[in-house]
Amino acid sequence: MLTEAGAVPQRFAESLIKDVRKAIESRCAFWLGYHTLKLVWDVPYYQELNATDAAQKAISLAADDLFNFSTNAEYKSVFSALKPEIQNAITFIASAKKKFPSPDRPVKKPGEGLPPDDVAKIV
Repeated sequence: MLTEAGAVPQRFAESLIKDVRKAIESRCAFWLGYHTLKLVWDVPYYQELNATDAAQKAISLAADDLFNFSTNAEYKSVFSALKPEIQNAITFIASAKKKFPSPDRPVKKPGEGLPPDDVAKIV
């Protein structure tokens, strides 16, 4: 139940964080859900506003985390338990990571970032 418009009750948030810390499965489910919502909700919204940089940033953040999830040995058991089509989607989004500027070099060079077709495929 919401205590006020858009606010999550404090106890719920605390219990969610506590659960996420208990098991790697919870952590993966939380971040996978978080990035899924960002990609299917925020990115199309940013596109409507012509906020290309905001859309690219949301995809870049998801790609970083999903790359880690799909390649880090710590998450191998969870990742391999997913259906192949979900693994493929995660790997596809993670592959977008190489198209963004490095965090060590945040200034975008010509050709970096995603073309609109790739953004549409990711969403």
